[in-house]
Amino acid sequence: MLSRIEQDRLERRARLLFSWRDKAQALAEGERLPRDQDLPQAMDSGKAAAYFAEQSRRARRKTDEFRVKLRERMENAQDLVRVALHQQRALAARAGGGRIDAQEANDENRRLQEELRERGMEANLCHRILALETVEDLGGFIDLPLPRYARELERFRVSESSDSDSSSDREDRETGKDGAPSPGMAVWLGQLRRLVPKNLGRWDFIAVGAAGVTVLFAALYFLYSTQFAGAVNFDVLPAPQGTWVLSVENRTTHTVAVAVPGNAGQGSARADYAVFVEMQEPGQSAFRRLPDAERAWVYEGSAGSDNGPVGVASGLSAKWTLSPDKLAMPDPKALLRVVVLAGSRPIYAQDLAFETKTGGGAPAAKKPS
Repeated sequence: MLSRIEQDRLERRARLLFSWRDKAQALAEGERLPRDQDLPQAMDSGKAAAYFAEQSRRARRKTDEFRVKLRERMENAQDLVRVALHQQRALAARAGGGRIDAQEANDENRRLQEELRERGMEANLCHRILALETVEDLGGFIDLPLPRYARELERFRVSESSDSDSSSDREDRETGKDGAPSPGMAVWLGQLRRLVPKNLGRWDFIAVGAAGVTVLFAALYFLYSTQFAGAVNFDVLPAPQGTWVLSVENRTTHTVAVAVPGNAGQGSARADYAVFVEMQEPGQSAFRRLPDAERAWVYEGSAGSDNGPVGVASGLSAKWTLSPDKLAMPDPKALLRVVVLAGSRPIYAQDLAFETKTGGGAPAAKKPS
C-alpha cells in the first residue's frame, strides 16, 4: 500500500528529477552561470561544457525512465482497482447465496473498500504527477550543486510498482497450495544440491558446522546491535517555505540528550549529541561552522538554545525546525550542511538544497547576440 511517507518521497523524487533536468539543460545551453559546486571536485574547468551536456542527457533519460515506470505503476493500480470491484460484486453474490456468513462478508467488504481506497489514491497520484510538465507545478525548483542530484535521488527512492502480491500469494509461489515446494522452488533446491559434494568426510562436516556457528553468532550480534541494543537515528528533510526539519528517533533503552545547536545550554548537563550548521564557501573545499545559529533553530515554539539540551526518552522522537534564511551567511551562494557529532566524532551530515519558486538561485547569463 502507498503510505503517506512513500507518497511524499514519490513527489519529492519527481521534483528532484525535474530540477536536475532543468538546471543541467540551462547550464549546458549557457542560460545559467555555473557555480564552483556545479562541477565535481578536481575537474578541469575546460571540461565543463562536456560535463554539463552529459548531465543534461543523463537527467532527461532518468526523467523519461521515471515517467515510464510511473505510468506502469498507475496502470497496475488501476488494474487492481478493477479486480477489487469484481471481487466486491462476487462477494454480494456469495453472501446472497449463503456461501459465507454475514460477519465474513462484512470483514471481506471492509478489506476490499480499503484496497479500493489505497489503489485509487495511488493511481490518482501517479496520474497527477504524469500530467505535470514543469517543476513549478510540483512545488518549486530545488537548486542543488549539479553532482548532488543523482546522490540525493537515492535518498528518495521508492518502489516503482504497486505491491500486488499478498503474503499468502508469496507463500503459494514458494510452497504451493498443498505445502509441497513449488516447481520454481524445486528447481532452485535441485541446483543447490548439485553444488554440494556427495561424499563429505568427517572433517568436512566439522568445517561446515563451525562455519554455520560463526554465521549464527554474527547474525545474533547484528540483531542485538541493531534491534535490541538500538540506535539513535538522525534525519534532515525539507519542509514548507524553505525550512528543514531535523528528526531524532531514540531506539535505545535509555534517554539521550541532544543539543541543537551544539552550543545550546553550555554549562548545563553534557549533551550526548550536538548539532551544528556548517558552510562551504565557493572556491573552498573545507566546511566551517557557522556562529550565532541559535535563532535559526526552533523547538516547540522556542529558539533552539533557550531550553538547553533536549532529553529524548527511549522509544520516542523529537523534531527541530531550521530556517536557513535566519543564518548569518557572508556569501548567499555558499553550500550549507547540518552535522551531528557524538562527542567529537561526526556521525551524520546532510547538505541543504536551496529551494525557490523560480528557475534557480544563480543569476542567468545572457546569451550572446
